[in-house]
Amino acid sequence: MIFTEAIFFLFFAAVFVLYWKCPIVSRKWILLIASLLFYVWWDWRFLGVLVIAILATWMAAGLLVGSAGQSRKTSILFVGVGILLGQLGVFKYSGFFIETLCLSGGICVGAMPNQVLTLVLPLGISFFTFQSISYLIDLQANRENRKSFLDVAVYISFFPQLVAGPIVRGHQFFPQLAQLPLKPSNRQLQSGLGVFLVGFLMKAWFADPIGVFTDQVFENFTNLDSKTLWFGTLGFGIQIYFDFAGYSLMAIGSARLLGIDLPRNFDHPYASTSLVEFWRRWHISLSQWFRDYLYIPMGGSRVSELKRSRNLLLTMGLCGLWHGAGWNFIFWGFLHGFGVTVNHIWAKSKASKVIEEPGVEALWVTISWISTQGFVFLAWIPFRASDFEEALLFFAYLFGDLAALSPDSTTLKIPSTLIISALSLELILGVFKKRELSFKWSGRLNGALLGLLVALALFASPDNAREFVYFQF
Repeated sequence: MIFTEAIFFLFFAAVFVLYWKCPIVSRKWILLIASLLFYVWWDWRFLGVLVIAILATWMAAGLLVGSAGQSRKTSILFVGVGILLGQLGVFKYSGFFIETLCLSGGICVGAMPNQVLTLVLPLGISFFTFQSISYLIDLQANRENRKSFLDVAVYISFFPQLVAGPIVRGHQFFPQLAQLPLKPSNRQLQSGLGVFLVGFLMKAWFADPIGVFTDQVFENFTNLDSKTLWFGTLGFGIQIYFDFAGYSLMAIGSARLLGIDLPRNFDHPYASTSLVEFWRRWHISLSQWFRDYLYIPMGGSRVSELKRSRNLLLTMGLCGLWHGAGWNFIFWGFLHGFGVTVNHIWAKSKASKVIEEPGVEALWVTISWISTQGFVFLAWIPFRASDFEEALLFFAYLFGDLAALSPDSTTLKIPSTLIISALSLELILGVFKKRELSFKWSGRLNGALLGLLVALALFASPDNAREFVYFQF
C-alpha cells in the first residue's frame, strides 16, 4: 500500500474516522490493528517477522527491568538485540555473506546460484529493527521506562512510518501515546494535511518522472553519451531526495492527522556546504541513530585524531551496509566516511581560518557548496548501481565517454528542465532556511495555500504509483 495510491487514501480515511469517533481508551488498539492490516496488505506471510520483533522487544524489556546486576542486564540486552539483528541478518544479509565467503574461499562457486541465496526482504525490516534496538538500549541505560505490550506494539508497528521511517525514539513517541488528544485541532488538521500534500507533490511531480529517466540511464548506460550519464547522475540524486523526503513528509503528515508528531527527517541537505553539514540534514533520524548508538559508544570525537577517523570510517561503513547487502553500498558508506574525516581534519587546520577574512567568505561558500554537492552526487553512483563492478564501469563511461565511440549509442530525452528546476527549488528553500528567512501567513492565506496544494495534488495524481526508493532497504 503506497502513500500515493487511491487505496491508501481510502484506508487512511477509514482509520481517521474510526480513530477520532471511538473512545480514547480504544485508540491504541485501533492504531495497532490498522498498522498490522497495513503491513498485511503488502504480504501477509511476513507479518510474523514484525510480530517477532514486537515480542522479542517486549520480552527483553521485561527481563531488563526485572533483573538486578549490570552484567545480567548486559547479557539480556545482548540476547534481545541479537534476536533482532539475527532476523535482519537472515533476510537481508545471508545471501551476501554466504556468497562472499564462497567466493573468497574459492568453493561452492556455481553450486549455489544467487537465486538460492536471495530471500525476499520484508518491508521496513531495517527501520523497525533499529527502532526496537534503540528502545532496548535506552531502557538498559535507564533513559527509558518499561511500557505495556500494547504501547510497545504500537511504537514498533505505527503504520505512517513503519516501512521507511523516520526512525523514532521512545522518548519522542511514548509521551504522546500516553496523552492522545480528545479531538484534533483545526491547526493540527491543516498542518498535517499540508505537510502530507507537500510530500505527495515531491513524489508525484519530481521523484517519479525523474525516476523513469534515471532508470533508463542506469539500465542502458553503456549505450549512452556522457552528457546523458551526467544528467542521469544528477537526476538520481534529485530523485532519491524528493522520493525519500517526500515519503517522510507524508509519514509526518499522516501521523499528525492522528495526533502524533514525528521528528523531521530532512532539512534541505542539498544546501549544505560541507559533508558534516550534509549528514546533519540528510536522513536525520538514521544519522542520529548511528551517532548515539555506535559512534559515541566507540569514543566519538573524545579520542585521538586517528581513533576518531577510525570511528567515523566504521560508522559510515556500517551505515552503508545498513542500506544494502552489497559491496557497492559498503563502498558508498566508506566513501562518505573518508569525506567526513577529511572535512573534520580541514575544519581544525589553520588554512580553514582564511575563509573568515572579509571578501573571501562568499567565494569560499560557493566553492564549498559545489565541491560538497559534487562529491555527494558522484557518490550516489555506487548507491544506485546494481553492484560494485557496475559502479566502476559507470564511472569509466561517465568520465571517459566510452559510449560515444560505440556505433550502438542511443539517445534519451533528458528532462533537464525538471532536474535543474528541482535542484534550484531545493537550494533556494535551503538558503532561506539557513538564513532564517520565512514567510508569515494569515489564516486566510493558509486556507488558500492548502486549497492550492489539494488542487495541485489532484492534478499531479499519478496513474501508476511507483514504489518509494527506500522500500528496498
